[in-house]
Amino acid sequence: MRQGIFGYFLRNIVVKHRLSIRDNDDREMYYTDFSVMRFILWLLAVVFVVFVGTLCLGAFTPILDIFPGFVGHKSKDVMVQNLTKLDSLSMEIADMAEYVDNISMVLEGKSPVMRTAADAISREEADLALVTPSLADSLLRAQMEGEGRYGLNRDNEEPRVRRDLELLPPLKGEVVEKFDAVAGQYGTVVRVDGIKQVSAIQSGTVILALWSPEDGNVLQIQHTSGFVATYKDMSQVFKTAGDKVVAGEVLGTIWVEDASTDFEFELWSNGQPMDAQNYITF
Repeated sequence: MRQGIFGYFLRNIVVKHRLSIRDNDDREMYYTDFSVMRFILWLLAVVFVVFVGTLCLGAFTPILDIFPGFVGHKSKDVMVQNLTKLDSLSMEIADMAEYVDNISMVLEGKSPVMRTAADAISREEADLALVTPSLADSLLRAQMEGEGRYGLNRDNEEPRVRRDLELLPPLKGEVVEKFDAVAGQYGTVVRVDGIKQVSAIQSGTVILALWSPEDGNVLQIQHTSGFVATYKDMSQVFKTAGDKVVAGEVLGTIWVEDASTDFEFELWSNGQPMDAQNYITF
């Protein structure tokens, strides 16, 4: 009987069958057409959807946490925390053991072993020394340790020169009169308001400090770069001849009430006047 039904369905696997639901009066209430092949495909589709849905629930939701024996998200987080604590505890135990060993050595009259970062570096260098360098490595090392353009041991003059030419502004304000050597204007005139501090453009030594009716309080400083700077029209100065100054140090002040005044700054090099705006932004 079973072989007959199985053989029938096998022979008619794609043939449509009619499934009908009738009432007590033999009237058809509902019907549908289906085949064995369609039934198998629907069954496989349902099984696949259930399988994929189960995987998504287990992977992206904490549903596995409610089932004992399954490793869920909460269990993984707890495991990571425990591993971190265990690693920290291992380090503490190692430090404690080293401390106890050092105490024992002190009690025995011996010198304790001090393990520092330098010891680790020495051990690393020793391990690296065991590696035989290749010919290319040796040539590169010789080039980098030589006096060539990219050598590490060469006297790098260019950064020093660049640092020597880095000049700070003595103060901030509006430039109202620019350098003009032809017209005899050797300084840069800056208009300022209120109270302003005048600062050294670079480290150096005060070589002149005086007062005159035309220029007010004047300071002249020989700077480390070779420049000689003249600071004029200051209301008050805090330095005298021979004093050492550093870059940015306050040299004096300018103050005026309810008005503006002019501050003149001159820059000289090897006896020649220089345009300060080529080196300083006021």
